[in-house]
Amino acid sequence: MKRGVRIAAFATAPISKREVDTLLVCIIGREGCIEGVLSSRVRINGTDSTGAIIDTLRRSRFRDQIRVIALNGISMAGLNIVDATRLEKTMGAKLVVLTRRRPSKARMLSAVRRFYGADRASRERAVSLLESIGRSVHIDGFYVYCESTGPDINNIVGTAYELLRIAHMVARGVSTGESAGRI
Repeated sequence: MKRGVRIAAFATAPISKREVDTLLVCIIGREGCIEGVLSSRVRINGTDSTGAIIDTLRRSRFRDQIRVIALNGISMAGLNIVDATRLEKTMGAKLVVLTRRRPSKARMLSAVRRFYGADRASRERAVSLLESIGRSVHIDGFYVYCESTGPDINNIVGTAYELLRIAHMVARGVSTGESAGRI
């Protein structure tokens, strides 16, 4: 039996102003072991990130074994904000959001208000999703956002980060021809 819980780590490729969507990559693995790679597309600055993650996992042979979903930030492909509550309830997995720098909710809310402008319904939905994000805890050099913390989270942060790093490299490498940068 392999050690650790199965984690699905998602990252998007860099966004381009010429494109309407971008590559979404998922690396599935456990402690020290990559077990699968999944891919899909997600709309740039859209509202489909939660649905794309759910659909990608549901199509996978790993769907019933995922215990943790890891993201690098709560928005993907620009301002395509993930609905954390819906994702956790639908997939029956814990969502863990890792960031290197402490995110500023005020700056995110300001960006959402500017981007959506007159589209009041979309703006209010995005603001609601951002405000539903819980507090962060600082673990191993990362800000970690999740519903519940404890020893479980402390143990998976390193593995989740490594899988996110690989997902980021694959997404960037496939879309631009070479991986670069840090998550």
